[in-house]
Amino acid sequence: MKWLTELELTTEAVEGYWEKRGWHGTGPVNTVAKLHHRERDGDQVSVGGHAYAGTRGISAVEVSTDGGETWSDARISDRLPGAREASGTQRREFARDAWRHWHYEFTASDTREVVVRAIEADGTVQPRQRTDAHPRGASGWVTQRV
Repeated sequence: MKWLTELELTTEAVEGYWEKRGWHGTGPVNTVAKLHHRERDGDQVSVGGHAYAGTRGISAVEVSTDGGETWSDARISDRLPGAREASGTQRREFARDAWRHWHYEFTASDTREVVVRAIEADGTVQPRQRTDAHPRGASGWVTQRV
């Protein structure tokens, strides 16, 4: 919980708390697909997590079980209610700034290098290259041995 204790209005740009410490000022949102769930029952493997791209939205999540050589579509959750969007001749409301949960199952008798990436609503693929959180936010494909 946070409480507003003071409000200061200025006519010029001022560096805030985080900017003074080297962080990017506007807090850009990087596209991410996270892998939080890993479960194995014999040769049956289940993985899952969430994906997010800010107001750009997520249209798909892809999973590779061979270190990024080949890709398969994960099952993703329905879009949440929210802002208006045209859908054919009808108008439906969907949230543009919401996580999409994803899930994928596969069969493997050995340990696999599982890689996850998100696809934005316009088809842009989450960048492969990893970056640290500082100063513009973490990015890159998520990889885990399962």
